[in-house]
Amino acid sequence: MTVPRKGYMGDEELGKKFDDDRARKSSQFKPRSTSSWKLPRRRRVLLALIGISIFYLLFKAVLPSNLAPVTKPFNALNNVQPKPDGPGQQESDGSSISSEPPSEPPPDTTNEIPTDGSRSYNGPIKFYSLAKSLYTLRAQSFMYHGHEGVVLFAVADLQALSDLLPLACEMARQNLDRVHLALMGRNDVSVEGIQMVNGVDVEECPLLWHDARPNYATSSTDARMESSIIIGLSRISVMLRLSVVITHNYRNEEHFLWKGVKAKAGRMGVPHISLPGPASKFMWLSNLDSSSLGAWNKLDLQILVQAPPASSGSLTRLLRSLQRADYFGDTPGLTIELPHNVDPPLLEHLKSFKWPPNGEHSHFTLRRRIQSGSITPQEATLRTVDSVYPKDPAYSHVLVLSAQTELAPSYYHYLKYAILKYKYSHSTKKSMRSLLGISLELPSAAPTVHSEPFTPPTRSDHPDVFQDTEKEIPVFLWQAPNSNAALYFGDKWVEFQSFLSNRLGAARGPDAKKHPNLISNKFPSWMEYMLELIRARGYYLLCPSFPASTTTHTVLATIHNELYRLPEEYASDPDQVLVGVGTPAQEADLGSIEKPLAGSSTISNLLQLFPAGLPKEISPLHALPYSQKDRSSANLAERTRVYLKGFRERIGGCDALDQQPPAVEEMKADDLFCSKDGEGS
Repeated sequence: MTVPRKGYMGDEELGKKFDDDRARKSSQFKPRSTSSWKLPRRRRVLLALIGISIFYLLFKAVLPSNLAPVTKPFNALNNVQPKPDGPGQQESDGSSISSEPPSEPPPDTTNEIPTDGSRSYNGPIKFYSLAKSLYTLRAQSFMYHGHEGVVLFAVADLQALSDLLPLACEMARQNLDRVHLALMGRNDVSVEGIQMVNGVDVEECPLLWHDARPNYATSSTDARMESSIIIGLSRISVMLRLSVVITHNYRNEEHFLWKGVKAKAGRMGVPHISLPGPASKFMWLSNLDSSSLGAWNKLDLQILVQAPPASSGSLTRLLRSLQRADYFGDTPGLTIELPHNVDPPLLEHLKSFKWPPNGEHSHFTLRRRIQSGSITPQEATLRTVDSVYPKDPAYSHVLVLSAQTELAPSYYHYLKYAILKYKYSHSTKKSMRSLLGISLELPSAAPTVHSEPFTPPTRSDHPDVFQDTEKEIPVFLWQAPNSNAALYFGDKWVEFQSFLSNRLGAARGPDAKKHPNLISNKFPSWMEYMLELIRARGYYLLCPSFPASTTTHTVLATIHNELYRLPEEYASDPDQVLVGVGTPAQEADLGSIEKPLAGSSTISNLLQLFPAGLPKEISPLHALPYSQKDRSSANLAERTRVYLKGFRERIGGCDALDQQPPAVEEMKADDLFCSKDGEGS
């Protein structure tokens, strides 16, 4: 019986009988020759080996950390980091690796390893625990989509850590950003031990902890520790994209940490906040988001003091209150405007006056009017407004003070807090874009001609706006200018200068008409023009309204009535004021109600009066008009529209064909006027 040929086609054990069948197969099924397989197979093996080697080297160099579990449980009695007592993983030299950084140098025969406890080790830097926390957070990053930034507290000294922890925990509880804390010092106390000693409850304090201490930190040189700070920050920043780094200053922290953070943060472009004192004085930082904190080092404050004639006593009082304030390392600029006739006692005081208070050198600007005799309101306005020009309008701001003002030691804390919160915060950048500045004074009367009594609003007035506050409202918005104690933002101050250029030019035109003043002559003449800009633009000031308690005074600025003198431009004879022959007009009563100042150098006690903190957002729609007699509209937008139309027709030189104003240019007020170059049409 014939066996089918198909059964023997691939069977070589049956001999050569059907070898001829293989020649009949199609060439497309012919197997490749041996030589054709060898080259690709060798390439693949070689490429695989190269790839594995590169991956190993990169993993070892970039992330030299061990992710193995801790082999020894935490012992709270000695609070030291557990050391490996099992075989575990091995270093290239055979030494054991644990998830905690070893506190002593490895047994080595090199001369670099100290044996007497000195800090002279300068070997390679490795982080045994950092990658574990970073990768854990990265795996959980989906939980933080709603957050804007990352705030990192970097700490080396244990005392500095204990001081910073309440601030860091409170900031984490506010949940405005992700808040991390990195241990970067020489100590070998475990993270759990540090938390236990400081009484940290991980549920009450939702901080994200990182052990960024290098290997053999206790025996490392300062240079090695500084390098470890730089490398550690680099790796943390790559994984977390830091927004702000907060440390103590060099007086209260290890010098190597402060230097390392300052150097690396500067190169990365990450703001570094160095607290110059106890963190308890800066608890208000916990209410600021990363966008606000990012402007911390950029703020530049220029103080402008206006001194009328015969005001040496009141001006000296103001200057002393400026010196008593806590500026926590900042150095605001100071410009003092002097009249033509200056009291000799004032000149003597200025000789010994030191500014900034704690600076090595005294530096402030004196401007004395050369022109004798009377001065017109227009000249006085230009002289004052031209005294200061913000070098960076986005961050340089002008604080205007009168000689009658006395400031609380905490005024600068509040001022910086309010600027950062309402000017640069993520939540208020758009809603508060019409914010003109920050007032430090709560006036008892409006600055109008009739000095209308003023009562700040309460929660019952706007229940839809202040739902989370107590009965009293800590701050409110008011469309009234202030010359006693108010800060004006740099971009708005530049716009005011543009407004004055057009406004005074229009007043010199042939068709110009004189309009009655709305602001009282008790205040400088530039206030009238500022009110016009406020009403035309819909601007407003943020005013404080902290209620006084039985144990704490809350006033940031008080205005004294004694020794008050009218502004130069409204005094009948400025020279007569100097010799004491004052007329009733010159001795006008300012009408201010003096209040006791807050004695603390910080505003932490003010924030404690309001458990919900200051309002995160204040509706500009409820900004108060400059006067209770302004009945145009309760709505700010409608009120602004009505006034703008009338202003452009009455003062701006616009006719019926110019009903639609041109586009508003940033920091310019040309759109409010239709006459060319300030000349009347």
